Amino acid sequence: MNTFKTPFLIIVAISFLVLATNAQNAQQDYLNTHNTARAQVGVANVVWDTVVAAYATNYANARKVDCSLTPSTGGSYGENLANGNNALFTGVAAVNLWVNEKPYYNYTANACIGAQQCKHYTQVVWSNSVKIGCARVLCNNGGYFVGCNYDASAALKSRKITASVRQTRGLGASAACGQLRNKFQKSPSLATAEGEVIEARLRSEDFDNSCIGFAFTYICDVCVGL
Repeated sequence: MNTFKTPFLIIVAISFLVLATNAQNAQQDYLNTHNTARAQVGVANVVWDTVVAAYATNYANARKVDCSLTPSTGGSYGENLANGNNALFTGVAAVNLWVNEKPYYNYTANACIGAQQCKHYTQVVWSNSVKIGCARVLCNNGGYFVGCNYDASAALKSRKITASVRQTRGLGASAACGQLRNKFQKSPSLATAEGEVIEARLRSEDFDNSCIGFAFTYICDVCVGL
């Protein structure tokens, strides 16, 4: 009886390991980890998109040969990539790796601190990124590659990731939207920040109808000081 005890325990341990790692690579695991980070800064949840996920899967499969963190080309999506040496490097572990860059993001300056990397984090919590798709593959070298794509992509130079003029300035939603619209109408040049054009809808006639839902998270640095 005792002869089989140790092998049995090993098999059980391996089974639990497989279950644990599989439980951290599902679609909902990617969503939960992203949305937990986004909730911490007051940003709405992302949702899973099958088209974006297909793009992520296709590119992950292309990286099986080397597990390289070479960015994909030809797509219009934002992208975060990561790799690890063994099966413990799960999808959740990859997202947490990106989220752990949070201390290196300076919200006031809207930039990474010094030479630190923070753009993976800003992509995770970017308010304009509302759809995601992720994939994880076993590479030929035994490592694991994880990639997530985002629609739309982040643009660190032109927009802040969170916080509304309503919250910052103590304005009601209607008042804040009205001030923004008037400011854009009086000075269209304010719609450009560091050479990048803000979403055209902020300057359009549709602004009144749509600003409640998204305007506050699309405001560029130049326009924040209302």
